[in-house]
Amino acid sequence: GSEMCIRDSYQYYLNGRVEAAKMLLQNTGMPIGEIAARLAFEDQQYFATRFKRATGYAPMKFRKMFQK
Repeated sequence: GSEMCIRDSYQYYLNGRVEAAKMLLQNTGMPIGEIAARLAFEDQQYFATRFKRATGYAPMKFRKMFQK
């Protein structure tokens, strides 16, 4: 039903923000809190939790591993 559709579209929206966060973590020195705010996450902790759930890594660890 429509509930499933709403959840799917939210997941899609969330995935887009996680992808944007990955780009910022890899390509900028922007603080984690600023990335969270820029991508409209409620706060840094919520962002970190969502990011780790999506990628398997904490944002700082992801940055260290993948920074160019």
